[in-house]
Amino acid sequence: MPQTLVGNIWSSARNLAGLVDQVKYFKGATYVINDNSSKYRGITLGNYINMDIKREYTKEKYEPSWNGGKFTPAVDDMMMHEYGHYLQSQMIGLFYLPAAGLPSLLNRIGWIGTSDKDYFYTEKWANNLSFDFFDSPVDKWDLEKYPVDNLLYDAHKAVQHHICTQHSSVFNYYLGLGKIYTGLSASQTELAKLFYKGYSDKEIVEMTESNSTSTIRNQRFSIREKYKQAKILTALIEMLEEQMAQAKHGRAQASAGRGARYRSRRRAHLRSGREGRDLLQGLQRHEGLLQNARGNGCRH
Repeated sequence: MPQTLVGNIWSSARNLAGLVDQVKYFKGATYVINDNSSKYRGITLGNYINMDIKREYTKEKYEPSWNGGKFTPAVDDMMMHEYGHYLQSQMIGLFYLPAAGLPSLLNRIGWIGTSDKDYFYTEKWANNLSFDFFDSPVDKWDLEKYPVDNLLYDAHKAVQHHICTQHSSVFNYYLGLGKIYTGLSASQTELAKLFYKGYSDKEIVEMTESNSTSTIRNQRFSIREKYKQAKILTALIEMLEEQMAQAKHGRAQASAGRGARYRSRRRAHLRSGREGRDLLQGLQRHEGLLQNARGNGCRH
């Protein structure tokens, strides 16, 4: 298709200019990435997705995906949005450039459309396709920057969306609960955020007021020790609760046994009482018959 040919030419030109650091493949699309850029943008032409990524975003968002195994665009909403344009290209084929590619470019430079470029039809169309393709990734998707039409959540997705929009991530939500719940000091909390983002000890020293990498290593060790302590404490509490539940069940069974014995004795007592009453009533009837017989002149 013509857009793929144009995309190949554009990608090759960027490579010759030294603007390509990574080439990754994902389900038919080729990501041509400059990960040392001062800008943060992307353009999709057919099967080729050219991206410029700001250096400060690289380690936090992308490198875990690149270096940790199989590449996926699902680490970032811009990468998923551009994949939506690839899906547009696959959907309308030869009409992609006049129907989506060219209007999107003219909208970006301000020649057509509204001032709110994120709501232009080509962009929302790509968002809808991508959001559906990646199974509503609310934890990685900025709905203000990449709006989606007719967005409905089930309960699980709604909770995810609230946490990610209000707290940025589940990890940050738990950290935000404070020392009373996490057991981490303020400095350890800040370091935990940097550990979570994948920064090395040397990088953290440069970003904080720490004196040396050994200080950072000690903090890592301290947090790991808290993790071990928490696991042991959790195991102890689980065993304690299990023992308490067994003791409670034993007491309930003992109580049920005592109740059963009491009911058995009660039934025996009532039964013996009824038998005594029946015998007395029988004797009384027999005595009555004898008296009647004497009254009638009978002798025995």
